Amino acid sequence: MVNPGAEEGLAGWQGSGFGFATYDDSGVPRFPAPNFVPGPAPDLGARLFSAPADGAIWQSVDLSDLAATIDSGAQPLSVGGLLGGRGGQDGGARLVAQPLDAAGAALGAPYVVGHPTDRDRQSRTALLPCNIHNQIAPVGTRAVLVRLEAVGHGLADRLFLSTERFAFTAALHAPTRVADGPRCLTGELVGPWPPGAPPAPPAPTLRLLVTMPASDRCGRKGPLRFAVHRRWRSTVKSLEVRARGKRIIRTAHHMIKIAPPRGTLRVALHVKLRDGREQASTQRFYGCSVSQ
Repeated sequence: MVNPGAEEGLAGWQGSGFGFATYDDSGVPRFPAPNFVPGPAPDLGARLFSAPADGAIWQSVDLSDLAATIDSGAQPLSVGGLLGGRGGQDGGARLVAQPLDAAGAALGAPYVVGHPTDRDRQSRTALLPCNIHNQIAPVGTRAVLVRLEAVGHGLADRLFLSTERFAFTAALHAPTRVADGPRCLTGELVGPWPPGAPPAPPAPTLRLLVTMPASDRCGRKGPLRFAVHRRWRSTVKSLEVRARGKRIIRTAHHMIKIAPPRGTLRVALHVKLRDGREQASTQRFYGCSVSQ
């Protein structure tokens, strides 16, 4: 995609309703995690897309050089980005990707990502990672029309359309509550498969939801909840949470609860699957003293 993060204003995009803003002016904090994307702050640049009301901008991405792979039915497509909106407003940004044939006619249904609602964002001005991965491009696809839409006030950054095949690792996301479903997937993208990898989807790994109570930053009384997505629960043998190298709790169930951290707590989650494989993910969680 051209200019996927508004660093060049609206260059490469057509349409109206969207402008761009700096992070300093937009009210979207880059860090720490409680008001933004969980985990370490990514390289966001200085600008993001911003729409004060309904609007849409779009661009067409040429895929004609991948015609042979597409027509063999083995070309993956992934689309997504950081999408969000203003606190207290239920609007937001969504991304729509429509495969097109050589004549520019639509092929199949579009891939729709977002928009995260005000409830998803815990009534905060924030961005959430919203992605759809490893969809197979319809035979005959020669381009994809990528459309960024605002429903009410929308914010967006780091948009992408990828033709690589991606695999997920088990990842902990906190404390932002993320919608369960195809709109906003949790899980961290760890990179494309090596060149020459088979076209089949990767073996199922785990998508983990981590939520904290929706209350003011220093008034959290409920526990952190580690839950395996229902799709993968039958594959999980046990979960184990460790902090500072020591095991806090281990269970054969699909959910673990622990007390919320005071200050910063680095937590490691170890997942053992029924087929003998193990996965681990480490994440920092931020309590009151850091999130302020």
